[in-house]
Amino acid sequence: MYNITDLLGTSIAADEEDPWHLPLILFFLAAVATNSLYMLSRWNNLIAAIISTRFFTDDPRIQADTVQFFPGEEPHVTIQICTYNEGRVVEETIARACSVDWPWNKLSVHVLDDSTDLTCVQIVSSAVANWNERGIDISRRTRPNRKGYKAGNLFHHFDSVQSEFIAMLDADHRMEPDFLRRTIPSFFDENGNTKDEIGMVQAPWGYYNAEQNFLTRCDALALDIHHVVEQTGRAAAYGCFGFNGTGGVWRKAAIKHGGGWSWDSVTEDVALSYQAYLKGYRFIYLRDIPQLLEVPGNILAHIQQKHRWTKGFFQVFRHSYWSILVSRKAGAALKFEAFCHLTGAIQYTALMIALFLYPILVLHGIDGPFVKGASLFPIVEPFMSGIVTCYAKHSGPEGQYRCFLSRTRRLAMILPHIALNAAMCLFRTKAVLEGLFSSDVTFLTTPKEGISDERKKVNPLRSANKVVRKLADDITAVGGLALGLHQLLFIMVYDVHHPWNDGFEAAIRLLNMLLCCSLFWVNSSFLIEKHKWARNLSHVLRRLYRLPLMLCASRTVNSSIQLSASDWWNIYFLSKLYFHFRGLMNLSALWNLLLLAWIRVPFPNGLGSNKGLRQRSLAKVVFDMVLSFLLLWRETWFPPLLEVMKFWLNPVTRPTGDAFEMYLQDNLSFREIAAVATIVWLVLTARKYRMRMTSAAIALLCLVAMANLVRSMRIPSSSRIKNDVAKFHEAEALKRVQFPSTPGAPVDIIVLHVCSLAWDDLDAIGKKDHHFFDWFDYMFDFNTVTGYSGPSMLRLLRSSCGQQAHGELYNEAPSECYLMDVLRRLGYDVSSTMDHDGKYDDFLEEAINLGHAAESVRPEGLPVEQVGFDGSELSDPDVVFDSWLAKRSASNAERAAVYFNTLILHTGSHWKGETEWWKNRDPMKEYADRVDRVFRLVKAIGDKFEKTGRSAAILVVPEHGAAIRGTKIQNAQLRDLPLPRIVKSFFGVRFIGPSFPKHPASTVRVEGSLSYMAIAEVIANTVKDPARAAGSLPYNSLTRTPFIAEQTRGTVVYRDGDYLLQTKDGGWMALDSPDLAPADRNKIL
Repeated sequence: MYNITDLLGTSIAADEEDPWHLPLILFFLAAVATNSLYMLSRWNNLIAAIISTRFFTDDPRIQADTVQFFPGEEPHVTIQICTYNEGRVVEETIARACSVDWPWNKLSVHVLDDSTDLTCVQIVSSAVANWNERGIDISRRTRPNRKGYKAGNLFHHFDSVQSEFIAMLDADHRMEPDFLRRTIPSFFDENGNTKDEIGMVQAPWGYYNAEQNFLTRCDALALDIHHVVEQTGRAAAYGCFGFNGTGGVWRKAAIKHGGGWSWDSVTEDVALSYQAYLKGYRFIYLRDIPQLLEVPGNILAHIQQKHRWTKGFFQVFRHSYWSILVSRKAGAALKFEAFCHLTGAIQYTALMIALFLYPILVLHGIDGPFVKGASLFPIVEPFMSGIVTCYAKHSGPEGQYRCFLSRTRRLAMILPHIALNAAMCLFRTKAVLEGLFSSDVTFLTTPKEGISDERKKVNPLRSANKVVRKLADDITAVGGLALGLHQLLFIMVYDVHHPWNDGFEAAIRLLNMLLCCSLFWVNSSFLIEKHKWARNLSHVLRRLYRLPLMLCASRTVNSSIQLSASDWWNIYFLSKLYFHFRGLMNLSALWNLLLLAWIRVPFPNGLGSNKGLRQRSLAKVVFDMVLSFLLLWRETWFPPLLEVMKFWLNPVTRPTGDAFEMYLQDNLSFREIAAVATIVWLVLTARKYRMRMTSAAIALLCLVAMANLVRSMRIPSSSRIKNDVAKFHEAEALKRVQFPSTPGAPVDIIVLHVCSLAWDDLDAIGKKDHHFFDWFDYMFDFNTVTGYSGPSMLRLLRSSCGQQAHGELYNEAPSECYLMDVLRRLGYDVSSTMDHDGKYDDFLEEAINLGHAAESVRPEGLPVEQVGFDGSELSDPDVVFDSWLAKRSASNAERAAVYFNTLILHTGSHWKGETEWWKNRDPMKEYADRVDRVFRLVKAIGDKFEKTGRSAAILVVPEHGAAIRGTKIQNAQLRDLPLPRIVKSFFGVRFIGPSFPKHPASTVRVEGSLSYMAIAEVIANTVKDPARAAGSLPYNSLTRTPFIAEQTRGTVVYRDGDYLLQTKDGGWMALDSPDLAPADRNKIL
């Protein structure tokens, strides 16, 4: 007789009398066939996403258009925000929508509020009124009832929209400022003509609470896979995909032609997408502009959201798939993709069935190669999609997965994500049945907590939102627990009869155990979250679990809490590991392992008297402590120890006591203190229960060593980068700015060199887009190269040549490199002035000797306004400028140039006579006030000089940033490392006087990699032909300088899309997003 098990390649003959053989085989084959069907679709999307992203990065279906509108030509856009009792998050969403970069007269914001909670109504009304007062066209729109829920809300207010384009936002959607600037151009061609066939543009999602807990990390990865792989793949392959309900822009005509918003399903967005596609519209998916929203932070909200999506997809399948199937506008491939898309929830059920059936099949004698391969085959595609998502360039919000290591760490979430989706199978199956056979279209809004990653992490079992109340859901959860228990028993029996012979056996056990744990976790969490009796039962079981350990420990463990030497070393190494994983230090795993091994080696007995042995042991302990301190300092981001000691021992450079206390107040992190205290508590607990923490430290150090090895493989070799930097300096040494032999019309040159101002500082205090910058005629991107005042001053005074290496600044340069000497030769009366004495770090002396600046004309006896961090006296910069201007007015010189240096922004200074000024201070507010004063100073300089009737080019050039906010590798107000967030700034030019008859209509912003040489070129152009310099000169042709920032402490280079920092040991590491400038962080997003 023909044996069906032969088709499966089984090595054991089937027992024909076993009634389970045929049903099990058929059931298994059905699960495998179902998975294979959906795998065709998913593999197609994955390959299309990889190809379009890797090889066709300019594909208009997945890449933002570069069309730019002229001012006033932007189309009118309406932003619709749907909300229902979501007061925790909607206020921020309204603020983001009203702050979008779009002309206010071309923007309307409609808050479609179905809220019944009076508090939420009050929050929305207050926010709308607030933004109305600011001039935004915003309104809160309501309706008599909630008919149709969200879809009904959109339908009810559809006719009130007068715009051609409608941006859709959910209540938790935090729109980025450039959202409309990057989406609306996709509806137009390069000539500005509308592309009528484009019906919708969708942006991907980012998540502001992705790191809230384990559940949000899994959910964020799952949603990233949806956007990075599925949506990108569908857009690239078909130009058709499902609208995500938020974060997209619709053409109003497409909604109307697609039949409008319909509430015959709870996923009205997907239904409208397919109907609009069948009417001839195509969609664009912009993969590089993620918008932040919230993922469910507790299991109830997670289950409710996935239940609604699954149910809605099958409702759309029931109502709309026939029209897709018979449509001639949809090809066969799209019809298949639409089927797999709308019914995709089945695949995870089939995946779990295939994995769960394997141990049962083996116990029934069916264990051939086909069974093994078919059991693991469904895992391959989700795993590959997860890997592609983790390493996609646009993965994660705000650049949080920018660096290689952070993406690699995320790989650990792939299997839990697969297990979590499979564990939801019973809830999804219930949703499938409701979608196919139920007419219920009740739309349950996902509860929002408004919790971001920066706030405290919340356990997913804690939530006040009890949103699921059906008995059927309780039965489903109990069924999930029963399924997990049943499978756990089968795995135990299987484990007894089948040893771990190969990697496949280990993998199948791991996956099944992971699925069992997921089933227990998801379903028990659901019941605990929902019912008080379940919570009480969980507390009892937790105490019963701890009881044996406590009873056992009480008999054998010394209750003393004194720490031994071994405990202190465990605290030392575990604390360093914590700081390493937090990014606060660059741990050298190999050196720490060697140190640990050395510490564990005792002095042998029998080497003299006990007293001598104790002395030698004490000497070793002291030596170990010194060695460990030196290694610790080497691994931190602090300057080298000898430099710090030299700094503190020098009475000129040593900061005052109050300045040091201010620094501690601003940078002392109680979070890190609490973390070290927790480590101490863990070591004490481990000692109490006789747990070996040293072994844990060794294991973690080995993991760090492997992670460092993987990270180093991504970065080019140190010698290669060093050679590239050397070639850069060789090329820069040949560059010269061409000044005219004879100057044009008389123009004064005023260079205002301002300490402590960068884009990141302005972004921190909310002044990056301040109207002050409209005062300039031209604004230029600018790399200050250094984080210190002295080197910045020398680079500016030597800006007539290319960028020098840091060490070369203190050597003599060619004569044509000195800016002030060049101006002297052109007939300029050159002078210098500053609002400080210039003694700190020999600033004035270096300016004169190394920069060839003029002697300072700052008059003696000016009133002291502030005291610097080093105790030096600072004058009012307005008075200092008035003093120079008076001398200039009395001068008969036809042309004059002044270098004006000011410390008005330095955060270490304070008002004269102020005592205990560092206490109860707000550094951000204090810095913001100082910035406002700089803005007033610059405008006052322009106004005062304009009254003289002379012409002048006023250049405002920052020395470096203030580092007003710190990062993991460098505390606030420290600038020892020239990070991009410190050196990326601007310089602005304002032309004043009769020599400049023509000015730009508005501020011209020149982007690109510009440095000091560009400043000299602007001055040269101004001296040569002032009228052309102010009105028609193409400043985009200024010399570009590749980004390299360098000073004594470190070097940062830009290479292949990454900013690389040279570490103390001479190696290189890629910088994470917080260390970058705001523009680079936005590029990561």
